[in-house]
Amino acid sequence: MPVSEHTLSPPQSPAPPAKKQKLDESASSTSSSLPPPPPPPSLVVDEQPVASTSTLPEEVVVAAPTRAKTTVDYRNKAVLAPMVRSGNLPNRLLSLEYGADLVWGPEMVDKAMIGCKRVVNERTGIIDYVRTFTPIFWTHPVEKPHLIFQLGSSTPSLAVEAALLVQDDVAGIDLNCGCPKPFSTHSGMGAALLSTPDLLCDILRALVGALYVPVSCKIRLLKTQEETLELVEKICSTGISCLTVHARTREMRSSEAALMGRLREVVKVADRFGIPVVANGDVGGMWDFEKIKEMTGVSSIMIARAAERNPSCFLPDKALDTTTVVIPRLLRLTNHFSNPFSNTKFLLTQLHPTPNLSPYSKAESKPLHASIVPSTSFFSWCQTFNVDLGGATEEQAGKDGYVIPGETTEEVLRPMLEGIERRKQAREAGGWALGGEREKRVVEEEGEVAGLKKLEEERKEEVEELREEAEGEDGWRVQLMEEEEAMNDEEAEAVNETPGAAVTSAAVV
Repeated sequence: MPVSEHTLSPPQSPAPPAKKQKLDESASSTSSSLPPPPPPPSLVVDEQPVASTSTLPEEVVVAAPTRAKTTVDYRNKAVLAPMVRSGNLPNRLLSLEYGADLVWGPEMVDKAMIGCKRVVNERTGIIDYVRTFTPIFWTHPVEKPHLIFQLGSSTPSLAVEAALLVQDDVAGIDLNCGCPKPFSTHSGMGAALLSTPDLLCDILRALVGALYVPVSCKIRLLKTQEETLELVEKICSTGISCLTVHARTREMRSSEAALMGRLREVVKVADRFGIPVVANGDVGGMWDFEKIKEMTGVSSIMIARAAERNPSCFLPDKALDTTTVVIPRLLRLTNHFSNPFSNTKFLLTQLHPTPNLSPYSKAESKPLHASIVPSTSFFSWCQTFNVDLGGATEEQAGKDGYVIPGETTEEVLRPMLEGIERRKQAREAGGWALGGEREKRVVEEEGEVAGLKKLEEERKEEVEELREEAEGEDGWRVQLMEEEEAMNDEEAEAVNETPGAAVTSAAVV
């Protein structure tokens, strides 16, 4: 059902990728205590979609932004990394609830965004950027002060056009210069930009000149330190506000140890320009912050795989049990905000059992998590993980957009807002706001040598469990990831090769 036929009723947000977008005709206003979603409810869809091809001249001569420049404090922060599928709205909200200061969204290709209509769901407040029935990117106003939109581009004019479309709904724009996946690099985006530094810097300068929100970028190390430092100096001279460095080269796999030792010289170069550096690569949680900061001199840390396995790794003391705490919370969010079923399944499969934090033993929790993949309904997940659906039957809960009776958006978001407030108060109090309480306590109780040895043994046990899961009976996790990555590669290639092409999946990269 085309969106244009129902401009007064926004589509459910977001619909499953393989199905057409449904419309919510019984929308009610979001509680006034939450930030009002722009534009006003009476204007649900922008009257004119952005053109599907760029109207900017090839030289990218753009007028300066009409609004005053805004700022983002990137220093002394723990942030969520941009991750395909795992970086969608539910995980971003959970990460903010558990202590993340900023959250990067998944990379969105410029050509996929250009031509989208901006649609507001009046029931939930979600803002969708929709093309051909399918939301390409979606966000909620409550995350705006913390949300960094990551852009995939290899053309300055297209980068500016896509960024102008979304800048009112985000805190900042980040250019992806580090993704080594073929769907990015074959079009000259992602890590391919590392080989075309002049083009990379042209894109950054165009974005900085055209936008009122701050611009940042994320890169990888080059093969030699000399080449890396030369690139960093060029990037820092473009006017960006922050630089994130994944401490691996384009050729390195995630199983290879990150080269954190190379970041200190990078930080020295960025410091000359007053630009904070965020470290990414092998960051296990908040407890790693002080260690990494001391080793590298970086301003902040970016957490990827650890947050994918358990977003409560942003908590300053210790993570929460995925089986009894994190998964039930995730299911409430994905249900209320009508997250695509396939994406919800993916998010659930990435949440690893935490028997050391759970009332369930390892033998008891593994079957529960293994049951996620064969399940074909949201209702069955809720039964498995003891989520109360207000007495709904399987048929009722299976309907798209089912809302638990009496549950409001304000109630669903309250734990997240409380988490943000706790974080704010902890920082203002000057406490151990960047984590490590448990680790610090272990060292104090056991002594430095014995305490550090105990923590290292715990970490080795965790790594060994992950390796066994990947290679053994839990290999379905890896299989599922490979299947979805292949599917998304094909879709992204179609978008990159045909400007304005329809996109069939919300996770376009």
